[in-house]
Amino acid sequence: MEHPQQSRQRYRLRDLSHPRHTQVERVQAPTRTQRPRLHHRHGPTSKHGLRLVGYCVVVLLVFGSGRARASDDALLNNPPLHFFYALAKCETGWGRGQLPRWTRNSANYEGGLGIHRATWNDYTAGDPRIPGRGGDATIAQQIEVALRIARVGWYDTKRRVFVKPVGWYGWGCVKHSIGDPRGILRNGKRSRLYDPKRITDYVR
Repeated sequence: MEHPQQSRQRYRLRDLSHPRHTQVERVQAPTRTQRPRLHHRHGPTSKHGLRLVGYCVVVLLVFGSGRARASDDALLNNPPLHFFYALAKCETGWGRGQLPRWTRNSANYEGGLGIHRATWNDYTAGDPRIPGRGGDATIAQQIEVALRIARVGWYDTKRRVFVKPVGWYGWGCVKHSIGDPRGILRNGKRSRLYDPKRITDYVR
């Protein structure tokens, strides 16, 4: 019976200077521990695997940023109702509960959102549905005028001119206190007074 060590030996013929003379050389076959390990072709440690992981991360980042950008645009164009309540509390709130005064009419500001009287007249001119004073308008009408001021603009049919929107930062409370509908202040920081995900703190 052949010894186990001898079973691993192989024989190789080596030619000498003359073709008739040959010499047998014993060559030790590599053991199992000496054989190099081969990684999977598309495993996580290979170049292809790392490249695939990198592509997946890039795709997730692109789609995630796109969804976040879309949600921010939706908040800016169509703010939730509690944003206007928070804005009204900041502009015209009074008393212990800081209730907004939607029927307020002063010499300079109109309604619960604190819109300047000249601005109210510019963005409601030629619209017979909305009263001439902000305090006489309903809450829905005041919100409509606020959307015109911030995002939409308004076409004055009498003067035949388009009044451009000024953005949400036209309000001092939006600029320095509650932030825009996303909760972002003018300086880029997040507001501590308003969070678009919290509703019950404002509508009451």
